Amino acid sequence: MENLKTLIAETYAPFLLFIECLDSKGFKSRDNPFDGFFIYMLHRASNVFGGMATLIASGHLQEAEALSRSLAESSLKIIHLNKGDVPSNIAQYLASYFSESSWKTKQWKTAISNCDIHPHNKLIQDKTETEEQAKEVCRMFIEAAGCKWPEKTQSISAEKLFKDLDKELEYRTVYRAMCGQPHQNPEDIVNGLLCSLSSNDKIERSRKEEKHCFSVFICLWGVRYHLESIATLAKYFSFNAALVQSNRATEAIIELQTIIHNASKECQFPAGWVRNAVDGI
Repeated sequence: MENLKTLIAETYAPFLLFIECLDSKGFKSRDNPFDGFFIYMLHRASNVFGGMATLIASGHLQEAEALSRSLAESSLKIIHLNKGDVPSNIAQYLASYFSESSWKTKQWKTAISNCDIHPHNKLIQDKTETEEQAKEVCRMFIEAAGCKWPEKTQSISAEKLFKDLDKELEYRTVYRAMCGQPHQNPEDIVNGLLCSLSSNDKIERSRKEEKHCFSVFICLWGVRYHLESIATLAKYFSFNAALVQSNRATEAIIELQTIIHNASKECQFPAGWVRNAVDGI
């Protein structure tokens, strides 16, 4: 399908160009111990995009919509870590993980506190010891790189993540919509119920067409965040060609998004996309 091919080609073009730039003399001459964090994180985000594109191609649009949230979160974390003091951000990111994990483990232990003997006691002990060792390794790595390991940490919620990146409005709209499929948003269920009670095939068909348009529209938002993360890292690494390609790809995705947004107003799923394999209830 034409639009699906465009989506895949435009999104992979800057990513593959970015990977190609890793073989350049400019990158090889860098001596930054934190570069690997970003490369690994970008690779993970690209894998999420691959999964989402596969779901769209196979006609599982609502499932792809659910995965767009993961793509958005993965991409925005890359952008957030790259904003300001990068070494300090990464140190805070790692320390925050261990602090939050320790708190969760304590809650786990509290949940079985009334049991004298419980099989989870050994699991909790092993997990605590393993994470303490991992934390020490990370602390040594951060300090060897010339940074200070944070004594106090602050967990970054999705809301704060968007706000720090001047995307608070998108948190209230785009991100909330992305949470709809994973969280069994009642809106879809209520719409389905009302349409089924009407016994009107035309209304039911329009509802499904609008729903499928919306799924692709939200997926394209996830791709926009992904391309923004590629552009952010391309600028960080001075990969100018990848930066230019990312900006071009973003323009192409916005164009696709505009077309499908207009189609959703008419409740008509546009050509160029794979239709949903299962309409659902």
